[in-house]
Amino acid sequence: MDRQARLRSATLLLSSALAAGLLAGCGDGSSVSGSAAGSPSRPGCITDFDENTDYFPDKVRIQDAVGFSVEYHRSYKVVTVKEPTQGGSPETYVLVRCGAPDPKLTGKQAGARRITVPVTRIASSSTTQLPGLEMLGALDTVVAVGSPDLVNNQRAGEMIKSGKISGFSNDSGEVNVEKVAASRPDLYLAGGMDGDVIPKLVELKIPVVADSAWLEESPLGRAEWLKYEALFLDAEKKAEQEYATIARDYRSMQTLAGKAKKRPAVLTGKQYEGTWQRAGGRSYVAAFVRDAGGDYVFADTTDTGTSSVDIETVLARGGRAPFWLNAEMTRGWKSTADIVREDSRFANLEAVRKGAVWSPVRRINQAGGNDYWESGVLRPDVVLKDLVAILHPELLPEHEFVYYVRLGSR
Repeated sequence: MDRQARLRSATLLLSSALAAGLLAGCGDGSSVSGSAAGSPSRPGCITDFDENTDYFPDKVRIQDAVGFSVEYHRSYKVVTVKEPTQGGSPETYVLVRCGAPDPKLTGKQAGARRITVPVTRIASSSTTQLPGLEMLGALDTVVAVGSPDLVNNQRAGEMIKSGKISGFSNDSGEVNVEKVAASRPDLYLAGGMDGDVIPKLVELKIPVVADSAWLEESPLGRAEWLKYEALFLDAEKKAEQEYATIARDYRSMQTLAGKAKKRPAVLTGKQYEGTWQRAGGRSYVAAFVRDAGGDYVFADTTDTGTSSVDIETVLARGGRAPFWLNAEMTRGWKSTADIVREDSRFANLEAVRKGAVWSPVRRINQAGGNDYWESGVLRPDVVLKDLVAILHPELLPEHEFVYYVRLGSR
C-alpha cells in the first residue's frame, strides 16, 4: 500500500470514530461546533453555561520555563508555544472548556487550533511526557505512545503489556499515522521528532500540540513543562503543587552545593565519529554543572545546544578537569580501559587517570531506554543531588545514586 493509500485508509478509520462521537475538538484550526464539540455528560464538562463564571479558577504561574505561555479567559485558555520546533514560528492553541460555546475570536487567535479540555485520550510521542502525566494523576488518559519498548515508567509499561496503551513509532521515532489514528486520541503531544507527519495528523483532524521542553536552557525550565501538560487536563492546581516541591528541592540542593569550599573543573560529553560533542555554555548541561558547584570547562561559550569540537581542543580545555560527566549514555563502556582502547588520547584526561568518569546509565531498560531522559527530565532535583554527591561527596556522604554510575578502572 503506497503512502497516499495508507493516508486514505487512516482517514476513513478516523472518520468512523468521529461519526461515533469518539473524538472531541478539531486539529486543523477550524471552529469547534456547538458546545466545543464536548458532550455535557463527559467528566469536566459544563452543563449549564454562565458567561460570567470563571471555569478555570486554578491557574498556573510560569516561573522558569520560557517556551510557553497561557492567557486565561472565563471558558477558554489561549496557549502559545514560542518555538514548537527548533527555529520554528510560534504556535497558538485555544483550549475550550467542554460544554462551553465556541468563543468568537479575531486576528491570529481566530485561526488557532482549537482543543476541547479536559482531554481524555492522549497520544504521547515521547517517553519524557509520561512521568508528568503520571504525576498529574492522568496516566490513564494515555492511549498510545511512541517507541513503547523504550518506556521506563513501570505503570505505563504494565499498561503497554496489557494493551491499554498501543505503540505507534519505532526506536528511530518514525511515526505510523494509521496507528495513531486507530488509538482515537483527542490530543497528540508532539515531541520534536515527528515534524514530517504532523500535517498528516492535522489533515485527519487529530488535535496536535507541540511539546518543546527540550529546547529549554535550564533544568527547571524543562521540568516546568509539567504545567503545560496540565493545561490540557485542567490539572493546574496539582501541577502548581508538584512543581513547587521540585523547584524547592532543586534550589535547596543548589544552596548546599554553594557551601562547598572548592569548585572543581568538569568536562562533559563524548567523541562521536571523530569529533567531540560539546554542550554549550548556556545549555541545561552547563546549568546542571554550575548549580552542582562545578566549573564547566566550556562555560565561556554562548551556544545553548551542542556543537562539535576537535579532540585537541577538549584535551587543552578539559585535560586537567578532575571530573568527566555524561561520558556515555548507553553503557557502552564497562571501564576506563574501554575508553582508552577506543582512543588512546583519552588516557591524557585527568578524570580518566583518576577514575572519575560518571554517566547517568543506572536506569536503562533492556531495549536501551534511559530513564535519565524520562523521569530525569521531570526530576532535575534528583539529578542535581546525584551531581552534588559526585562533585562534593563530603556534602552528601550517605547519598544513594539514582541516575549516575561511576565507571570502573577495569
